[in-house]
Order: sequence, then structure tokens, then C-alpha cells
Amino acid sequence: MALTFNQRVKLKVTRQFVVVGVLLGIVYIFFVWGFSDLWHYINGIVIGFTIGLLIAILELFVFSRGAKKLRFIWLLTLRTFIYFTLITLIIFNVVVISRLFLWDTSYFEVLADERFYKDYLIEGDFSVAVVYTLILAFVINFIRMISRKMGQGMMLSFIQGTYYAPVHQARIFMFVNVVGSKKILHDLGPLKLHGFLNDLFYDFTVPVVTNRGVIYEYIEDLVVITWALDKGIRNANCIRTYFDIKETINSNKEEYLNKYGFIPQIQAGLHTGSVVRAEIGEVKTQIVFHGDTMNTTSRILEKCSELNIDLLASDQLIRMIGLPRIYGKKTMGEIDLRGKQDRLKLFEVIDKVD
Repeated sequence: MALTFNQRVKLKVTRQFVVVGVLLGIVYIFFVWGFSDLWHYINGIVIGFTIGLLIAILELFVFSRGAKKLRFIWLLTLRTFIYFTLITLIIFNVVVISRLFLWDTSYFEVLADERFYKDYLIEGDFSVAVVYTLILAFVINFIRMISRKMGQGMMLSFIQGTYYAPVHQARIFMFVNVVGSKKILHDLGPLKLHGFLNDLFYDFTVPVVTNRGVIYEYIEDLVVITWALDKGIRNANCIRTYFDIKETINSNKEEYLNKYGFIPQIQAGLHTGSVVRAEIGEVKTQIVFHGDTMNTTSRILEKCSELNIDLLASDQLIRMIGLPRIYGKKTMGEIDLRGKQDRLKLFEVIDKVD
């Protein structure tokens, strides 16, 4: 049976966590023990593999949809406690089991052995490992949560001062909005509408990140997604993102029907061009994009509603992308865009599988 898009993504993320965990385990053992006994490296590989798998499970299944409903301080405390407890248990048990085989004895006999409880637990490295794990768990979770709040890559950009001075960039932009948002607001009311948009935009996250995109901002029912030119063109990532989002929504359609009584529909406009990227503001600083490319993408999105088309892309972008066979394109000709003197050639992009 073929894996769904979400399952493929989760498998890929799990593999990445496990590989990084194993590599870090090997590096840690090398710096602590050098080229000593092989069993130290076996311990490091097993601990790294297990912790990597654990983190993947926590991030993909525990700290996902439900966790976003917790306040920052409570979520940080909860995550730190869970990470600290489980990682400590992993280290403890791997060390016990390794000695079980080395000493050819039982689990409980290892615990009762003076070489373990005195030399390792009391006078050895275990207490240091516990303190180190607690600090590491807190720092990792704090940085990860702050980084997620600021946006993809924003924390590092602020620290490095990458955009302290304005920078010209060639970017791809996709403006995505919800079809019939005014009716949805009327039917749900403002509070429930927020819950709906929160659930919907959460479903955008994995497809965007997987396809190397960045969520730039949310404006009411509109999401602005952007790519560096090479990342968006490669494998038609900017096109794939839209259809992967639709697939994710479709996989969660029962939940939408049960909670809100309908399945959301989305439309998107795609365009590329040069923009200026820079920090702006002092009390509240943001890294923003300026340029006509943003305005043009917004006007392309307007045409989606007028022409009743799901995805429209500019000729400028389509000429750069080698569309995969699963997608097709249909020329809409040169079209007038509101506020633009020159007409722009647009293409409708469709999923042939549909």
C-alpha cells in the first residue's frame, strides 16, 4: 500500500532525526573516550539512535496539534521535563544493558553491583550526565520554541545581522487564501473562525517546510509563502507545495467536517521577481520584503477568484520551472491586472492525477 504524503514526510523526518542522533552519539564517544573499547561506541550508537527516534516521535505525534494550545511557559516546562526524563532513562538503561552483556549477569544484578551504583551512579559520570541533560533539554526546547515563534530562519538572521542593510534578492512568492472567507466568517463567527484558520494554517506547515519554502506572514485568511529562487524551482517545489497542501487538507477532511461543517478550499497565485529584503523597525523589528513582485503576486491571486481557478502562475515563473509530468499547464493569455500598466501572461496549473 502506497504511503500518503504525510506518512512520507514523517518517515523522512524520523530518518533525519535518527541519523543525526547516531552521528552525535559517535562524536560524543570519540571526544570522551577516544579510540577506547568498542562497547563505548556501541553504547553511543544505541543511545543516539534511540534518542533520535524518541525526538521524532515527540515532535511528530506528541508536540504537534495538541501542544500548540498550551501557553508558552507551560509548553516549555512540559517539553523540558519530558525530554529530560526520557533521555535520562535512555542513558541509564543503555548503560545497564551494556554492562549486563559485559558482565554476563542479569539486569537487577547490575543495579546491585558496586561497580555500577557506586562507581557510575554515585561517584561516576551519571550525575554529570543528568545535569548536562537537564540544561541541554531546556536550552534546546527554548531555542526551538522561540525560533518557531519568530519564523523559519529568522532568529539566525537577526543574530547574524544578515539583513541589517537592505539586500536585493530574487524570490518566488505564493499568496494563498481561503475561498469564500466572508461566508465562513458569517457562518462561524470571529472566534470560531480563528480556530478554523489556526487549524488550516497548521496544515500548511509540513508541505511548506518539506518543499523548502518559508511562511512569511499571515494576513487574515491570506498566507504568504516564499522561496529562494533555486529552492523554489528545484523539483518544482513551489508548485508541489500548493498541491501537497490540498492533499493534507483532504486527508484531514473528516476533522474539518466534524468541527466546522465543511472542507476548506484554497486558491493561490505564484510569481517571481526581485525584491528588497531588510530589517525594519526598532521597538518591534521584522525582516520584510519590499518590491513590485509582492504587489503583482497579490493581483494574480485576485484573478484566481475572478476566473474561478485554483492556481495561477506567471509566465516568468513557468518558463523557469520544468513541470513534472503529474502537473499540466493551460495558458490564460495576457491578462490585465489591477493597478498594472503592462499585461501579464498567466498559466493555470493543474494536477493531472485529479
